[in-house]
Amino acid sequence: DPARPFCKNDQCTGCQSDNDCPAGQLCDATTGKCGAKAECTSDADCKDPTKPLCKDGKCEAKGSECFSDVDCPADKPRCVDNKCTTPECSSDADCNDPTKSKCVGGVCQAECEKDADCTDGKSCVSGQCQVVSECKTDADCKDKDKPLCKNEQCVPECQVDADCANGNICIDNKCTPPPPECTTNADCQDPTKPICQNGACVARPPCKTDAECTDPAKPVCVNGICGPKTGCKSDADCTNDPGGLRCVVATGQCHACATDAHCKAWQQCNTTSFTCTTRPGQCGVDKDCPQTLPYCESNKCVSCRTDANCRKFNACKSGNCVYVGCRQDTECAPQVCDKQSTQCVDCLTNANCQTGEVCTNNKCVKGPSCTKDADCAKPTPACDTAAGKCVECTNATFCPAGYKCTGGKCVNCTQDSECQSGQICLSQKCTVGCRVDRDCALGTICKANKCEKGCRVDADCPSGNSCTNNQCVFQCTQNNRYDQGCRNSSGSANKWICETSSKSCVQCLNNSHCGYYRDDSRPVCNTTTKTCGCTANSQCDALPNTTGGVCSKTLGRCATSCAEGPTCIRGSACVKGACVVNGCNVDSDCATGDVCVNNTCSECKTNAQCTKDPTKKVCNAGTCVACAKDSDCATGFVCDPNQKVCYHPKARTQCITCATDADCATGFTCVTATMDNGTEKVCAQKCDPSNPALRCLTPGTTCGSSSNPTLRNVCWPSYGIQSSSARKSCKGWVSVGKKCTSSNDCKVGTRNLSAYYLDGFCSTIEGNECRIPCDFRNNQCPTGWQCGCPPGYSKNSSSNYVCSNGRQNTPARCVK
Repeated sequence: DPARPFCKNDQCTGCQSDNDCPAGQLCDATTGKCGAKAECTSDADCKDPTKPLCKDGKCEAKGSECFSDVDCPADKPRCVDNKCTTPECSSDADCNDPTKSKCVGGVCQAECEKDADCTDGKSCVSGQCQVVSECKTDADCKDKDKPLCKNEQCVPECQVDADCANGNICIDNKCTPPPPECTTNADCQDPTKPICQNGACVARPPCKTDAECTDPAKPVCVNGICGPKTGCKSDADCTNDPGGLRCVVATGQCHACATDAHCKAWQQCNTTSFTCTTRPGQCGVDKDCPQTLPYCESNKCVSCRTDANCRKFNACKSGNCVYVGCRQDTECAPQVCDKQSTQCVDCLTNANCQTGEVCTNNKCVKGPSCTKDADCAKPTPACDTAAGKCVECTNATFCPAGYKCTGGKCVNCTQDSECQSGQICLSQKCTVGCRVDRDCALGTICKANKCEKGCRVDADCPSGNSCTNNQCVFQCTQNNRYDQGCRNSSGSANKWICETSSKSCVQCLNNSHCGYYRDDSRPVCNTTTKTCGCTANSQCDALPNTTGGVCSKTLGRCATSCAEGPTCIRGSACVKGACVVNGCNVDSDCATGDVCVNNTCSECKTNAQCTKDPTKKVCNAGTCVACAKDSDCATGFVCDPNQKVCYHPKARTQCITCATDADCATGFTCVTATMDNGTEKVCAQKCDPSNPALRCLTPGTTCGSSSNPTLRNVCWPSYGIQSSSARKSCKGWVSVGKKCTSSNDCKVGTRNLSAYYLDGFCSTIEGNECRIPCDFRNNQCPTGWQCGCPPGYSKNSSSNYVCSNGRQNTPARCVK
């Protein structure tokens, strides 16, 4: 048994140790088989400086970022040419090259490589599954069940009766004479053809007298036809009859037709309904035709009307799509059209090929890169006309003094002895370099023919250092604590701690070591990598004006700027890496009506600065509004002096008392808002939270309220949608900024205010103006306002709704 070649204790077994295997092989104890020895088990086994990394038992180049997809991060999950890259595609829709239309594993690939990859009888053409011409003439169709060639495909003799000629009909895809129409008179249902004669229903012989009309229901002979006593006898009797203009004598009734002669050439008279119907295989309009022959031309159903009705490489001739091949290059892209053979080919001239290729037998093949020296340039300025390629030289005139031309190269040596001291002969040229370590200065070794700083053994290193991976590494002595030698040797690497077990310098072994580096962004020691950084947001201090510290997993440290993740507090913006109160980058960072000037939110000064909202292009008292005066509005409209919006003088706008919808401006409705202390009937703008076009235009209003059904789908002051009944008043929002002497002057609806945190208060430190209180934790302020403090005050560290200046407290309030 070749799987058990060893005799152990009277039993045939596989290998049990490496000693059982031939030289250079190792024993796999799991399978009991000898196998090739791994090139390496760790990086230290890889002695070739060009391949210093051990991967799956093989030494690999150091420049390799990855060896398989599992080595790559989520944002670059594909390993291509040893580099982690983003996928080329995620679905077929991302693949725009028709020759590579399928997304497979993040890479656009050809739909097929061979015909077997295609289905439905298609063939693989230029990486695409296409329907290939099956025939050009009937002679190409060998299948007896599909003997005809139509549209390049072999098809049955017929599919519908219209496909057959000479009155034959289609039965089992073959044109067959129709069966006899009748065998007895009983089979003839057409009253005009009641007699079965030779298998066909025919008309009765014309009568000459009434006596020949034996049917009691038709006792009268009229023009050779037996009919009833009553009813029409000729077409003249049907002139005004709604049934039609033709008399069917046999029934005595007027109809649209009595014989085929009464219908159009492509129609026949239905002898049951006596109406004109389309003849089989003929037509009047396209809808009379079957799907297989969809176009009506000259009262005949055909396959096509124009070339556009036919498939690629076909043309419409006499109503049939006929294969004609290509006629222009666009039909063949990326190939070109050979109009003589009407076939698509790779090229017709060299111009159809890429640089360096020539067109041979309609194929682009690699051509000579040069035919003369003028075709070449440095560093290969000479043309080897025999090989058709550019080389360094063809004779000594192309070479520097002292060089000769050999094999297309300028050479000046064949061995090291021909070169000066410190040089070696590489590629037949004297070059500064080395062969062995002794060719290099003290403290350097020879690697890849170059002298580089390094070592081979400990003796090559200064005292207190050892040679590790060809580099002199300081051997520390302090037991798991700060080591001055580590600090001196690590430089910018910041490895000041001595790890006793390895005698190596590391950045940290515990959190206390990270304090040595005075870097607040790296407060925590990762005991696996022995580096300082962070693992959770809670380990990081909050930056000024941010909501809290952030640990950046990408950077492995605490964020040091707001651009690295921290969120700026309300009322501030991230400007050049720092959260700046009242800062901004664009107008949308600012409160409603303010503009961004030099990264600071400020009041507007000119109309030109009002660009954020196209509905508010006028600068009024530092705020962008729709209008400041009537002339800012369209003809026929006036400016509301309080809300600064344009409206028709006969209509009312936001928060103006109304009786019906007719009292309100276009886009507004008369709302009866239900509140705890009564109702309020005012005009309010209609809105839809799911439709940006129906957003609230009045400053400080919000669309709808989840807690009050009467306010849904209308605009209401932002603080008016909160739970407090007084805040539900539509008119309350205009009290902000109102001059006051006490909080009772700051009314909301019909209710007086007494407690500062309910609905409003009089701010004496802001010139006796009404303000709305707020809580820093919740958005209780109108749109364009935020919870903040008056000038000279800041948030009290122990309260979320109090501001302090160090001497006295004041309520937090909505500020712009």
